[in-house]
Amino acid sequence: MRPKGGIIRGMASKRPPTTGREKAKRKKLPRFKNENEIAEFFSRHSAVDYQDAFEDLGEPFELSDELRGKIEQQSAARRLRKRKTAAG
Repeated sequence: MRPKGGIIRGMASKRPPTTGREKAKRKKLPRFKNENEIAEFFSRHSAVDYQDAFEDLGEPFELSDELRGKIEQQSAARRLRKRKTAAG
């Protein structure tokens, strides 16, 4: 999957069944200037909310090592924040 007219190449997602109400809530994906903006955006947002912005490429893809590392760091930081919040 990839954003229609965007910078991400090959982002995949499996679409769950949607209701009319869920479809009405779909958001437009912003334009990104670089991979850093993409990583930052998706560290705070779910791709599920932007399903209609992607199209199927029908081929596998790979993230750059740099982008993969940033996503993993941000994901780890998010999990840590959630644990701290849950612990009180």
